[in-house]
Amino acid sequence: GTADNLSICFWPTLMRPDFENREFLSTTKIHQSVVETFIQQCQFFFYNGEIVETGNTVAPPPPSNPGQLVEPMVPLQLPPPLQPQLIQPQLQTDPLGII
Repeated sequence: GTADNLSICFWPTLMRPDFENREFLSTTKIHQSVVETFIQQCQFFFYNGEIVETGNTVAPPPPSNPGQLVEPMVPLQLPPPLQPQLIQPQLQTDPLGII
């Protein structure tokens, strides 16, 4: 449907995938289905509307070993925390000797 086509077009822009990572290619359908759900449920997410019942819900396959934690496909890399800059008082220079 239309939501499926739109999600195919927009998910790479919205999810910003790392196409260099081969392991990531196995999860592209999941990322696309997340964007498709946002499109289908836009009334719920953005306008306080009702959840729309859809017949083509895509669920990820269950893990082969439920007790094992799954390693993230792409490691989370956060930038260093912002450090307050030390503000140095600027000395007023008076090259003409007026002050």
